[in-house]
Formats: sequence, structure tokens, C-alpha cells
Amino acid sequence: RGGTEVYLMGNTRAIIRDLKTQPEWQGTQLAYCSCTDEPSWARECLKKFEAADGLSLADAAEHCEIYKGGKQAHFRAIHQRTGIPFEDMLFFDNENHNCVSV
Repeated sequence: RGGTEVYLMGNTRAIIRDLKTQPEWQGTQLAYCSCTDEPSWARECLKKFEAADGLSLADAAEHCEIYKGGKQAHFRAIHQRTGIPFEDMLFFDNENHNCVSV
């Protein structure tokens, strides 16, 4: 999608960098969930943004649920694949209705 400006919100880069580099977060798993109509473009963006030198956002995540569908479906898929209990998952979203549904 040439010409479309894409940016990271707030402290996203610093948070992901810390999750991947700081000892106190060792073992923490990172997942991206998106119900975008453009999953291939979303994955391309994740490859282009860096969280730290040489660490793309794509490489920083252990799990990636990017496809049409609600956040509940994304979370169930992560839970089924990892066995991580829902109460141990932390979720952030820029759209309030997604937070309510999860």
C-alpha cells in the first residue's frame, strides 16, 4: 500500500525492546493479534519496523494472529497453541470495543 503512512503508537517500540532484552522479562511471550483486511500488508509492516537494532517487530513475536476474525478467536488460538491461561495474558488495543470483547 504505497504512500500510506504507518507509525507505532506511543511507547510501543521501547516496550517491545524491553520485553525482548531486559532480564526481568525473560520467558515472556509476545503475540500480535489483528483482524485487518490486509494481513499480508500488516506482516510486511511488522518486518519493516525495528524494536531494537536488528530486531524487527516480526522477529520479536513468538505468535502472530493476523487474519479476519475477532480478538476472542485470536486469543483462543494463542491459548490452544501455548497453553497459557487467559488470565496470564495481557492485552492492549487502540480500539475500545476490542478491549471490551476480550
